[in-house]
Amino acid sequence: MANAKECDRCGELYKEKSLVPSYIVEHKNLINYFYDLCPKCYSSFTQWLNKYKQKEEDNAG
Repeated sequence: MANAKECDRCGELYKEKSLVPSYIVEHKNLINYFYDLCPKCYSSFTQWLNKYKQKEEDNAG
């Protein structure tokens, strides 16, 4: 597996695909960190992020 990655969340090995990006987490007091996510964790993360985004939009309006 030449393009194998290990998920930083669950530890699963998976083939790298261009549709599953690494995420950059930024914090004002920390150095940026790149997270590699397997397709399952990527899907879970985007669902969580969309719920959080919707909650923020609901509170703003």
